[in-house]
Amino acid sequence: MSEREIKASDAIGLTKGDVKTVEGVYKEKFAFIGKKFGKENFVYTLVNDGKEVKFFGFTDVNRKMANVTVGEYVKIEYLGKDGQAHKAKVVVDDDKKEVADKEDIPY
Repeated sequence: MSEREIKASDAIGLTKGDVKTVEGVYKEKFAFIGKKFGKENFVYTLVNDGKEVKFFGFTDVNRKMANVTVGEYVKIEYLGKDGQAHKAKVVVDDDKKEVADKEDIPY
């Protein structure tokens, strides 16, 4: 088994900072338990032009990404807050779909 460490510091927080849109081929989802509230959190990895882009999920993104298949080209745009909840637009581009190897699928 080949192992590699996933560091939270490698991931973009769409709800914080200047980056509000990420896109690329959906590669993987990494789950971890957050220290602050003890809840399950996710870091998603996309590949765009050969470079990995990692970003933290939040409730709206997590619900929508549950319908995205590894290997699909996806664009996630942070829309801001609607009351207390962070919102995002998640779009899959079927014309850019990449066929993932079965070994690349993490589940």
